[in-house]
Amino acid sequence: MNDKLWRKAVVYIVDDDEQVGRAIARLMKESGYDYEVFKDAQSFLGAALKQADACCALLDIRLPKMDGMELQQRMNAEMPEVPVVFITGHGDLENSVQAFRRGAVHFLSKPFNHEQLLKVVEEAFQRSYQRHEVAQILQSARAGYERLTVREREVFLGVVRGLLNKTIADQIGITETTVKVHRARVMDKMQALSVAQLVRMSMALAEAGVIDREDVELPEHRQ
Repeated sequence: MNDKLWRKAVVYIVDDDEQVGRAIARLMKESGYDYEVFKDAQSFLGAALKQADACCALLDIRLPKMDGMELQQRMNAEMPEVPVVFITGHGDLENSVQAFRRGAVHFLSKPFNHEQLLKVVEEAFQRSYQRHEVAQILQSARAGYERLTVREREVFLGVVRGLLNKTIADQIGITETTVKVHRARVMDKMQALSVAQLVRMSMALAEAGVIDREDVELPEHRQ
């Protein structure tokens, strides 16, 4: 595991074959990952997810009552932050295509070796960590943006669009000195250490619909 990216990673194993579940759990433990094993979809959906920097779910296709494909649909709606890897001895092309269309990281057919599984799990962790990071950026950005005054929001939008202080001042009808004061307050309230970080926050806010995407793009960049 790359400790520079995530400190704690969890693997959720959903398989009604106890032998398979134990084998995968043992591999995850030896690899330094936390894990939980579930025999069916319902018990997994009813469980509280552990706090972690990265996670993934290993789903069997054939599960009692609710199969793996149905479980993936529920997860997409209820826990989209958990990437899915399918492990199955009953895979077919139709299922694999459908799984990938719904966002699955991989579709492994049994039997598979340990190296294959760990490689796919690492890929799923990477995707999970990126989602986790984006969610944290958005949470911080939203909290900071809500603290800005109307005028500070105008300056914020000018800064993230790459405009000079003088240009921002001319556009909103204040002095350049006042823009500098507002700019400093924006950086402080948004807890941004650089303009680049402020831009990343603005894009996260735009993706979440908090602000209009066009407001954070230069005119020549608009489609």
